[in-house]
Amino acid sequence: LEELAASEAGPPAALREAARRLPGVAAPRLPDWIRRGLPAGVDAAALALACLRPPSLWIRARRPEAPLRRLLEAIPASAVAHPRLPAAWRLECREDLYATTAYRQGAFVLQDPASQAIGALCGAAPGQHWLDLCAGAGGKSLQLADAMAGKGVVEACEVSAARLAELRRRARRLQVFNLRGHAWDGQRLPRLPPADGVLVDAPCSSSGTLRRNPDLWQRPAPALAALTALQDGLLDLAAARVKPGGRLVYATCSLLAVENEERVQAFLARHPAFRPAPLVNPLDGRPGDGRLRLSPLDGDHDGTFTATLWRMMD
Repeated sequence: LEELAASEAGPPAALREAARRLPGVAAPRLPDWIRRGLPAGVDAAALALACLRPPSLWIRARRPEAPLRRLLEAIPASAVAHPRLPAAWRLECREDLYATTAYRQGAFVLQDPASQAIGALCGAAPGQHWLDLCAGAGGKSLQLADAMAGKGVVEACEVSAARLAELRRRARRLQVFNLRGHAWDGQRLPRLPPADGVLVDAPCSSSGTLRRNPDLWQRPAPALAALTALQDGLLDLAAARVKPGGRLVYATCSLLAVENEERVQAFLARHPAFRPAPLVNPLDGRPGDGRLRLSPLDGDHDGTFTATLWRMMD
């Protein structure tokens, strides 16, 4: 089934039908807690097969295409640009990328296209002030800082001291100077001015990362009630930090409706000053109503959810 899932035989539904015809082979099945939590209309069997496809190696280029190509010529690698996401490149490389000149010079970072799409949907621009509420090791914080071209500032907040230290180390290596890291306890944010935009890349079940985390197939169901309460609390904190006319972006790497659409619906009911902000899917150019769900069924990337929300002017 793994070879079948990785083939180019057709879309997931066609691959699933072919898998059914293989003698003595059981069709793959998502963990029950994921399957039960999928939104209506999602083909769980096709999604399970798509999640068997090995993930590709994707990078986000931090410099124009020509210098990156020249740097990659020094190693035996093939690079294919994403058809729509300008900075996304798929690499096939047997070398240790961390030892390459291109990596040491900060020409790229490793980042899945679905993750890059979240950063792109933020729409950060030079001169703005952004707050990343759950910065982790800084993948999207660095993407926002790069989008600002060194003008403006990204305030990256993180509860884990180890991840915050890694974020600061990465920023120094990449010579990103418009990013400031802040430690916080997850309940009381540092004293910071209202922001043009706030990103809440919330802790979640990580159910969208099945391709990269095979242990998830056997992991018991997470404590979803605790996770959704945490997500609601983070959204409420974020809402208070968005300027009138500013943007709030909520994101997860989850496939579950309870962590995605239901959290946004509940937030809008609590915060009538916010409205969905229309978006364009960075991966295919299609317009949306402010909510974007991506999964391995759509392409060679993780499963994520993003909602773009606008705070009305007072």
